[in-house]
Amino acid sequence: MGGGKKKKPISAMEKETKKEEVKKPEKREKQVSAFYDVDEGVLKKALSTVKGVDVVTTYQLASSLGVRMSTARRILKELSSRGDVEVLDKFRALIIAVPKQNV
Repeated sequence: MGGGKKKKPISAMEKETKKEEVKKPEKREKQVSAFYDVDEGVLKKALSTVKGVDVVTTYQLASSLGVRMSTARRILKELSSRGDVEVLDKFRALIIAVPKQNV
């Protein structure tokens, strides 16, 4: 009475495997982006950006320098450790800082 699921004919199975082979593009190797090092040039740009505003956040710095948020966070931490900016508030992904002259 019922029976099991009917199997496809061999020719249909062959066609299906050929389609799968054609559809599968070659796997590309992922481009590994190099660790973005915070060098003196970037820090000078960041410092000039920071000195032009009253308060700076990681988002503002990232968008003005064209870097990722993590890099902007690293830059603000470096500027803070040098004493160029003072961190007002820091939580999760956001750092709020002011230039040292405005404090």
